[in-house]
Amino acid sequence: MSAVIRKRWNIVLVLLLVLTLAFIWGNSLLPRTESQEISRGLLAELCAALEHVGMHLDPQNDHWLRKLAHFGEFGLLGAELCTLLFLNRRARPQGFVNCAFAGLAVAVTDEALQLISNRGSQVQDVLLDFAGFLAGLLLCGLVWMLGSKSREQKI
Repeated sequence: MSAVIRKRWNIVLVLLLVLTLAFIWGNSLLPRTESQEISRGLLAELCAALEHVGMHLDPQNDHWLRKLAHFGEFGLLGAELCTLLFLNRRARPQGFVNCAFAGLAVAVTDEALQLISNRGSQVQDVLLDFAGFLAGLLLCGLVWMLGSKSREQKI
């Protein structure tokens, strides 16, 4: 990959990282009622879609959806950072450890922001967020490694 293309991808990934962080932290700054309203609206849409395939969900229980959303958001963040590692040829153990600490810092900051918005903070949410981050980081790393091995075998 040429240096110009690598630089462009770096810019795109950094912008995605900023947008992902803004989305995560922006949602954490929302008041509890507004956050619940968004979750319940999304759950209602999901329930309606699942009704078409014969599945039924409780439209009032949005707890699992909120937890799944946190896991997914942080998984995306982990995948974005992992892609930056591979793109910049820094996919070594220390690079992954640095990313893990960054992911943990983002998760702790996310819960701290919820204190500001009077929503409360829980250690289990930090752990869930961090688990999502690690899942995204490791899954993306595995895909990159398998892809590079596949390319090596074709040469």
